[in-house]
Amino acid sequence: MLPDLRNLQDKDKVEISLQDSAIFFRVQAADLASLRANINSYLRLADAAYRCISNSTL
Repeated sequence: MLPDLRNLQDKDKVEISLQDSAIFFRVQAADLASLRANINSYLRLADAAYRCISNSTL
């Protein structure tokens, strides 16, 4: 996750929090294009993590 945070623009901000069993993303951006890019990036990251967890067999 750190590489994604380093690539954020100065005015962009992403916060990730966990409440009970829900993960919350708070995304702020200076413009719509940055907002969409940040949301898509973090949703892809969350989807990849979910797929890894759901496909693992322990």
